[in-house]
Amino acid sequence: MPPAPGKHGLPSTTRAPAPKHQARRCENRANARERGYTKAWERFRDQHLKRHPLCEYCLADGRTTAASVVDHDLPHEHDPALFWANTFTSLCASHHSGEKQRAEATLSGDELLAWVQRRKHPRKVWGFSIPHGLQPSAIPVTIISGPPASGKSTWARQQSRPGDLVIDFDVIRRAVGGSKWDDRPEIIAAAFTRRGEMLHSLATRTEGRCWFIVMAPTQTERDTWQAALGPLSSVKVMDTPEDVCIERIGRDPDRAPVAARQIEAVRAWADEVAGSHASGA
Repeated sequence: MPPAPGKHGLPSTTRAPAPKHQARRCENRANARERGYTKAWERFRDQHLKRHPLCEYCLADGRTTAASVVDHDLPHEHDPALFWANTFTSLCASHHSGEKQRAEATLSGDELLAWVQRRKHPRKVWGFSIPHGLQPSAIPVTIISGPPASGKSTWARQQSRPGDLVIDFDVIRRAVGGSKWDDRPEIIAAAFTRRGEMLHSLATRTEGRCWFIVMAPTQTERDTWQAALGPLSSVKVMDTPEDVCIERIGRDPDRAPVAARQIEAVRAWADEVAGSHASGA
């Protein structure tokens, strides 16, 4: 006798068609093979993860996280040659789908490879309020240094063009809910965080220039900022005379709450310059 009809009228010994999600899984597997993710790739990936088991970006940040992905440093775009003639990085899923994808959206070719190498290089703690892990800027940066009321912000506005980024701590304080010279701890902390985010963004920007305002009273601090921001950075020192800075502070009613502190900073700057000249620096 033939088998009794089963569900949906099919013989009970006949298998129903595979569910749609199974069909999609088979299709995805086929597509992956077409993109080059073959058994040979799986063997290579497993060997790479054995040699480099930790996420290399996390290591650069001082953390240890197991890697789950072997990333092509350059997207291969289904090119069989580039699929293998490439360099590779062990990453955690978060870095692979997040930071690396964002870098690929703005960089390509040698610029992307250079970014990968900077990202994997152990990050240096610079000091001088320089954000931890700051990477070299991908666009030109002018570091504008000088005492209070020396004209740093005015000069930056005059030099900047549409599409440029101006990083000015006084402006950032207002952006995070404070006033121009607000010294409340919560405002200062929020402003440093926002400034750090802006400085970190320079590593992946591709257009324009950056004008970065920082007092940086010593040559050592200016040199350190320049080293941290990389070879595309330069320094502009505002050499406004001490008496002019102090006169400007006295004439500005908005500076009244911080006038004494700013005048003290101007005099300290002048003493630093005088000491540098005396030592021949």
